[in-house]
Amino acid sequence: MVRWFARQGHFDLVRSLDNKHRKVPWETDVKSHNFRQKECSRFVPQPEQRDNVKIKDVRCFCGEVLSEHAGFKAGNVDYDAVIRQLVPEELQKEFSKSKWDHKASALTLANNTVPWEETFESKETNACGKVYFTSIGDTKPAKFIRVSDEDKVEDVWNFLKTTWRLMSPAPDLIISVVGGAKNFRLEGLARDKFKNGLLKIAETTQPMFITSGFNVGVMKAIGQIIKQGQSYSIKDNKAVHNIRCLAIAPWGFVKNRRCLEKRTFEATYANCKGLPGSFEPLPLNPYHTHFVLVDNGYRNRFTQTGNIAEYRAELEMEMNKESHVVLVVVEGGTGVLSDILCSLNRDIPVVICNGTGRASNLMAYAISRCDERGQLSEHHHDKVKRWLMNLYGNTWSDEKERNVEVEKLKNTVCSCLEQKDKIKVFDINEDQGLDFYVLSALFHQKSDNSRDNGTLDRNGRRELQRREKRLDLAISLNRPDLAEVELFTESDYWPSDILYKKLETCIIEDLGGFVRLLIQQEDVDMETFLTYQRLERIYHESITKDTLLYKLVGRKTKRDRPVEEVTLQDIGKVIRGLLDTYDKTVYGTKEFIPTTPVKDPYLQLFIWAVLNERKILAKLFWEFVDTPVATALLGSWLYFKMSNKLGAGDQEWAADLLQEKETMEKLAVHTLSELHARYPKQAFHCLERDKPLWGNITSLQIASAADAKLFLGSPTCQKSLRSEWLGDVKMQLWQIFLCLPLAVVLPFLVGVWGRFKEPTKRKSWTKKIAEFFCSPRVKFINYVVSYIIFLVLFTYLILFEVNEKVCVLEWICAVWAFSILLDECHRIICVPVLSKRSLFRLWRGGLYWFYLLSVLMVLVGVFIHAFTTKIQLARNIFAVNCVFFYLRILRFYTASEHLGPKLHIIKSTLRPLFFFGLITLVFLFAYGVPSQALMYEKRRPYWGVLYDIVYVPYWQIYGELQLENIETADEDCLSAQRAHNISDPSSCRQFSRMVPLMLAIYLFFANVLLLNLIIAIFTKIFETVESNSIIIWKYQMYFFIKEYRVKSILPTPISLLEDTFRIAKHLFHCCCRMCITQPKELRTEEEMHLRWVERQVTDRYIRKAKELEDLAKNKHLYAIQKSIDSLRSNLIGDLGILGRMPKVGVAGVMDSVQPTPKMARASDRWGSLLHNHYTLTKAKQLLAVEYRPDGGRMSAQDRDENSDDKDTVDGLAYSDAEFESDSC
Repeated sequence: MVRWFARQGHFDLVRSLDNKHRKVPWETDVKSHNFRQKECSRFVPQPEQRDNVKIKDVRCFCGEVLSEHAGFKAGNVDYDAVIRQLVPEELQKEFSKSKWDHKASALTLANNTVPWEETFESKETNACGKVYFTSIGDTKPAKFIRVSDEDKVEDVWNFLKTTWRLMSPAPDLIISVVGGAKNFRLEGLARDKFKNGLLKIAETTQPMFITSGFNVGVMKAIGQIIKQGQSYSIKDNKAVHNIRCLAIAPWGFVKNRRCLEKRTFEATYANCKGLPGSFEPLPLNPYHTHFVLVDNGYRNRFTQTGNIAEYRAELEMEMNKESHVVLVVVEGGTGVLSDILCSLNRDIPVVICNGTGRASNLMAYAISRCDERGQLSEHHHDKVKRWLMNLYGNTWSDEKERNVEVEKLKNTVCSCLEQKDKIKVFDINEDQGLDFYVLSALFHQKSDNSRDNGTLDRNGRRELQRREKRLDLAISLNRPDLAEVELFTESDYWPSDILYKKLETCIIEDLGGFVRLLIQQEDVDMETFLTYQRLERIYHESITKDTLLYKLVGRKTKRDRPVEEVTLQDIGKVIRGLLDTYDKTVYGTKEFIPTTPVKDPYLQLFIWAVLNERKILAKLFWEFVDTPVATALLGSWLYFKMSNKLGAGDQEWAADLLQEKETMEKLAVHTLSELHARYPKQAFHCLERDKPLWGNITSLQIASAADAKLFLGSPTCQKSLRSEWLGDVKMQLWQIFLCLPLAVVLPFLVGVWGRFKEPTKRKSWTKKIAEFFCSPRVKFINYVVSYIIFLVLFTYLILFEVNEKVCVLEWICAVWAFSILLDECHRIICVPVLSKRSLFRLWRGGLYWFYLLSVLMVLVGVFIHAFTTKIQLARNIFAVNCVFFYLRILRFYTASEHLGPKLHIIKSTLRPLFFFGLITLVFLFAYGVPSQALMYEKRRPYWGVLYDIVYVPYWQIYGELQLENIETADEDCLSAQRAHNISDPSSCRQFSRMVPLMLAIYLFFANVLLLNLIIAIFTKIFETVESNSIIIWKYQMYFFIKEYRVKSILPTPISLLEDTFRIAKHLFHCCCRMCITQPKELRTEEEMHLRWVERQVTDRYIRKAKELEDLAKNKHLYAIQKSIDSLRSNLIGDLGILGRMPKVGVAGVMDSVQPTPKMARASDRWGSLLHNHYTLTKAKQLLAVEYRPDGGRMSAQDRDENSDDKDTVDGLAYSDAEFESDSC
């Protein structure tokens, strides 16, 4: 389904698609339902009108003037005939055409005998079709129809479903919104909370909104929300609104309604501004999608549309049979109280938005003060009555009528309180969103709802189906918090098959909160839940052709296939392709039974989440695995390898994957640190334990393959590596140097003088000698000494002994080089890698080939010297190899914590230096070629010219200008020509004035620009790399230690003996078919204990992290509260209003204090703050939620105890203009 926003300019496509389907048989459907309209057939003046009103402005009881009645709408009107038809006989003389500009008397208005109740006539409706709003441009039109209030609600509802397809697809939720229409104001935090709550519902579900449809008040606010969240879908080649908004409005109160009275299919509505008033109609909101305009015969009077509210409630009850309907109340006048009671009587839950004003605040107060049965005490009865009088008393001028109407309103409020279990109060200042309370209201509906036909059976299937529907709604809104409170109580029973189905749905839809909630249920067994069949289905439902996993499957299988044909074997191939290791028996073969449970389900779901880039679920499943450290490293490894598979055009995608890699790595680091703090021994076992699922590799090997520098640089890993580096030898460096000569001459003395980890009395001297020489640190010292001796001999060889005959020293260096070659091969073969393919990549990507080539060239040089006469070639090979042999000393610096990090800095500068060389080469040729062309007029082609072009310009960068070769001609060349009687000076070097000028420009750019550029680049690299050089050095030390762990015990060239023995041993085992090594495994008891410890430590780390997050949040909010309390105290002190401060909270103070010039002059410091509207608004918003000194939220009970029982509640007061306003 293609979705796009109308505001992005896709109006032409929307309208073109809509035009293809305009021939809808609406007229047939309208006639079949016999929808009607009402018109006033007689003009009966209303006596209660203002004084001195003109005859033409006199209004009928229906609310219209005479010229707007039915008889005057046609063209070529016979006024006298129409007046005789419409006006009563005794008033026809007064209402003649000639007297329309005269003023009507009170006697004229009262002199009529026609009963006005009988003047309405019912006709066939004349308004139905599609309406385009000119104020919002060319977009999909809205649908409208005019019906009578006497038309059956069932017929209207059937028309909406069948003709308009209003319920296709069926909305998950129907939200009916009522509230203030005239002086409605919702600003700041309250507006944002209300808007965000409805937008969240619109984004997570397919809702439908119901309002009165006018472009004022809360209806306009709903229209703006729909405008922001509206989008379109293409369904059956038709453009369909994703958010539907139905307006049920009184026809007689619609402004410019005459433009809708057309028999044609389309209408154009020119939006105009409308100010609320007694006789002023209101314009329609252009962002509603459907309009049902109910005609009760009255015009221009909203106060006479009460039956339309009843009609709307009946229509909502019909909708409630097929979907979930909730009434949301925002502010509002007297009509809202009736709407609340109508909805409650029809089993429609109600959500009151407390803090928005008037009726909402009144109902919230009454609900908070009534008892469990919904009864108010006498004190609160009087208080509600006084509040109603203050809010709506100015509506009625007569005091007796005012008292009667207020009493009716109070009775309405009390009737609503009797059904308080269907009402939820949403505090606009609370953290919970509006969507939470809307869903909560639905959950509190009675089980015998009108849409449930029949009775509950004995097994409770009916109740289970009802709860399952509510669970589906909670899942669609992604509210696990409410589902946990309302649907997963101790008394609720859920069959496992339903929970498994919902869990699978939540996993596929990436709903982490619900996945956690369902996993924690006692009836959910993950080993039973996750079978091979279900795991494969989860992969099918989550893979799309845009995902990286689908691309990797295509590369691995070398063919495109539908998503449904991707098998678990393909996923296993992808994993092995990424990681070079994976147990094929998991799902790498086709021998498994689909209904067989998967081993270690949390780990398999974790792998699924990582491969599908489900970040939230990956972290969630990680919390439940048995090996959290290794699993986090596995996730980091997968993310790292997946990022390497992306091309150059997906840099942002790769950056996101690398960020998730770092997140997983940090989880492993924190968990390991927590484990080491409580169980140090188990922490080291965790690092050294083999993982059978991943080819019996350890956590350290996984970290090295995942480029987890932070993990390998953690204190726990460094302690483990340090222990492996030292081995069992506890000796200082100088002690090792002293023991080495003795160990060669008198080995048993090592057992006497040497220091080892375990007590020496328990070890024999042979074992001590073996431990001494097997220590990687001792091996390293041996190899350093051996290599230095080799380097000294080789240096002496190339300086003094490369003569015509091959000397003994040269043969010694050749044998030594051969032993180094074998040692390098042994190191490459025995280095711990995951597979042969990863071994090849390691050899290809590192400098091993470079070392092997340099050593091999020594043997080549000796062969050339011994068996050919090309001594100079052999000398050149030896000289070049000497350079590389000396550079190889840098590798030994890796063992030093001071020199090792510097090597990384040097390595980081090589790549920029290469690119800088390419830039410099451009400048060299840009100067060298023209300078050679100007100095040599004639020259024969030869390859040496490239040397002439580059040689001199390169050295001129460093100050060797050689001006004597530029400013003078080549006299030697000219002399030679004269000696041979050749007269061709153009073939010799000549002086050119252009060359010095070009040299000056070249040196200006080369010395000033390029050299300073490379200095700046190196400075930037140094500042960037130096901070991470220690971590990178620690990461490299892992490979350095592993290298000397597998090296031969004896140094070169004595290692030839060991290499010979090792080769013979390997051949013997291969011939006898014996296994050489066995993977290191822990005993079952140790493995179970280690898993338990890891699980316990992980839970503790997660709990501690959450506590720290909550504490930081509460401290921040308490700091804000404290700062604004100080601001409030200073404001009150400077303005001198301390004695008049109402005890209703700071928000009440802010609302009640109005800054005046006198107050501002009282204090220059705080007077400026009073004029700062932004500061005051933010203060009100922040102080609307109060906190205790310990950082916790203040409960409603605490606030009640801290507030006295004044007539105002929550610090809200209303002006006279607000008292007079009504609501829709």
